[in-house]
Amino acid sequence: MPPSHLSLLGAESIAEPAAELADGFYRRLVESVTDYAIYRLGLDGRISSWNAGAERFKHYTETEVLGRHFSLFYTRAEAEAGKPQRALTLALQTGRFEDYGWRVRKGGESFWAHVIIDLIRDDAGVPLGFAKITRDISDRRAIEMRLNDLQRSHQELEQFIHVASHDLREPLRKVLAFSDLIALDDGAALSPASHAYLASICAATRRMQALLDSLLSLTKVTSEGQLFSRCDLNDVAAEVLSDLAVAIRETGARIDVAPLAVIDADPAQMRQLLQNLIENAMKYRRDDLTPHITVRCFGAVSAPHLTLQVADNGIGFDPQYGERIFGIFQRLHTRDQYSGAGVGLAICRKICRRHGGDITATSNAGQGASFLITLPRAHAPQGAGA
Repeated sequence: MPPSHLSLLGAESIAEPAAELADGFYRRLVESVTDYAIYRLGLDGRISSWNAGAERFKHYTETEVLGRHFSLFYTRAEAEAGKPQRALTLALQTGRFEDYGWRVRKGGESFWAHVIIDLIRDDAGVPLGFAKITRDISDRRAIEMRLNDLQRSHQELEQFIHVASHDLREPLRKVLAFSDLIALDDGAALSPASHAYLASICAATRRMQALLDSLLSLTKVTSEGQLFSRCDLNDVAAEVLSDLAVAIRETGARIDVAPLAVIDADPAQMRQLLQNLIENAMKYRRDDLTPHITVRCFGAVSAPHLTLQVADNGIGFDPQYGERIFGIFQRLHTRDQYSGAGVGLAICRKICRRHGGDITATSNAGQGASFLITLPRAHAPQGAGA
């Protein structure tokens, strides 16, 4: 008999053992999984198979659950409200039902579960039952709830700072106004010591006003940020240099800007970011050198992120302070040496992180500083509340 005849003759007898072998392999695979509860339900919702993961999560043995209705794993209130049956109805209608909610182990202990119910059909499309997969995600839910709490606390703190800063500005304005009136009306009668006290009051009040303005600027990064749009960093840099023209002339700074990129960003915040960094570079200049600042981009146009560098030849800082300088009110010098509230770099970092990027700094004392900003080139479209 020709080989082709032998092949045709044996095809049917070979196919059936192969199918049985594959079915046995998948059955053993499912039964061995311990990270997911995987089991089958009949069309009536009664359990017809049970794997090791199901026993691990739900604490029932196979003999304890076979033939019982899967509503056994729902809370009593949900079972009485008909939620298990609605889940099967939806799976039967759409082919799949997915849910998150509380489920109950043997003994009554609850856990937060991710549940998928898939409809099983035969080759003709006739429904045979359901495959049910359950995963215990209680730990993940606890982390998510904690993160939500932290985010809510952060938002409440920012709101408090915003409101408190506004409310404190008026009393401070009055302190300055009345101090000026005292100096104007009674200045001749005041002693030198009283004049010194008034000067100290005014100086401290102005510092407080500067701190409040800085805090408001920090909270506005998120509370008043605009939607992202196509932003040409070349235009942003040109605007910043125009705004800083007086300071550039006074310091004699030379600022070289290489061709920059176009990205999705909040243009106003990109402007604030570059302005803060260039102002910083001019402020922390060396007495023996003309300030030289370079602004340039790195990274292929096809890369999802770009790196923007702002480097200078100023006084620099000790490398151990590379992270500290981005903290709120963190200063490496006294106010007598350099003015400012110590919030500018904190605002820079907050802007970068709002855009899905970050900022780092490298330096050595006396050898200038280099700030590296990593930013995504593109963002998904934002909703009105972004």
